[in-house]
Amino acid sequence: MKKIVYLALIALSFFMIPTKIFAIELSSPNAILIDVDSGKILYEKDAYSTVYPASTTKILTSIIALENCNLDEEATASYDAIMSVPYDGSTALIQVGEKWTIKQLVEAMMVCSANEAANIVAEYIGGSVESFASIMNTRAKEIGAKSSNFVNANGLHDDKHVTTVYDMAMIARHGMLTLPELKNATSLKNFSLPNTGFYNKGDRNFTNTNKLIIPTSSYYYQYATGMKTGYTSKALNCIVASAEKGGVELIAVVFGSIGAENRTNDVKTLFEYGFTQLKGEIFFSKGSIVKELNIFGGTSETSAMNAIVNENIIHSIPTDKNVSDYPPKIEINKGLKAPINSGDVVGTITYEIEGNTYEYNLIASSQVDSIMNAVATVALKTTKAIGKVIFWAILSVIGIIIALIFLRAAIITKKQRIRSRRRAIYNKRFR
Repeated sequence: MKKIVYLALIALSFFMIPTKIFAIELSSPNAILIDVDSGKILYEKDAYSTVYPASTTKILTSIIALENCNLDEEATASYDAIMSVPYDGSTALIQVGEKWTIKQLVEAMMVCSANEAANIVAEYIGGSVESFASIMNTRAKEIGAKSSNFVNANGLHDDKHVTTVYDMAMIARHGMLTLPELKNATSLKNFSLPNTGFYNKGDRNFTNTNKLIIPTSSYYYQYATGMKTGYTSKALNCIVASAEKGGVELIAVVFGSIGAENRTNDVKTLFEYGFTQLKGEIFFSKGSIVKELNIFGGTSETSAMNAIVNENIIHSIPTDKNVSDYPPKIEINKGLKAPINSGDVVGTITYEIEGNTYEYNLIASSQVDSIMNAVATVALKTTKAIGKVIFWAILSVIGIIIALIFLRAAIITKKQRIRSRRRAIYNKRFR
């Protein structure tokens, strides 16, 4: 009997434990889901086998373009860049001889998957597609890719052009974190190229191939923010997608899907799972006081100063944890003394969150004036005041002396005139 009661209690306690059950069933053979903030892998399925990336390749091409060029730099479309794209390949109808900015070329790659735009970028930066592919492989490894080998800039099929869903997630995360221009380009719903002297049909208007961000599409997902699709007959349907909800930003990579619908369903499943695992929390808001300080050598009016954060500190954490589970390490710069300007860095605040270290500067909330400077200022003002008094006193003395000289001269002159008159009268009477 005791045994039965014991087993019943165990069963009851199991049902009383709050658990989040989320079954993940994907039709795609290769997939991964990561947290953009931490890089933590939330789900993976055969994430390290080499696969064909198709047009998701253009994410890396765009990263290299944005890291090496100004947005307004212009690149000219060569004959090879245009004519090497097969007739059934995606294009933005760019013509030989046209000049487009790096910004336009990146947007053409991200929105309508323009293969010729990738070739133009490759030739502009690398001199040739082959040389640019070498740059791609080097940069991919620097970012964190482990098993990729790129042989072209656009992802058109080549048996040697391979990556993994893990590698593409790392590449995409790097772009999301460091290049707001890329993030913006992947989020565009539409893109157009104007008429030129080479082309004037007025039909270069395109809708993003990533239907997750198109509200009128049946594939629309309300939390999706962007990234890139891909397809070849060998790669099948591929996507690198991003989504954001409640301060949590995720990247899902799905390759090898049979059909765009399966690809979309798998991505949505991954995102929904990810949003049950993480929540976005504000650790500190911009301008919040982290520590109150009394600065040595400051004046009585200004010595009390606050160390504040200069940006919002927001991180994703597991849903079963709280901000209080991650106590910060606060370090104030040694030897702080006046004077200090408002906005000067006075220390750091560091968090260890799920295996990652995040450090932020603490800045002075207000100006701290030096008491020595204040004394010196008073002394200088006093000296100047005394100096002015002495100056005017000396000037007055000189004025008085000059006046006395003129007065004496006037008296002498007057006496001389009187003597002259008397002498004249005397001479008249006695001569």
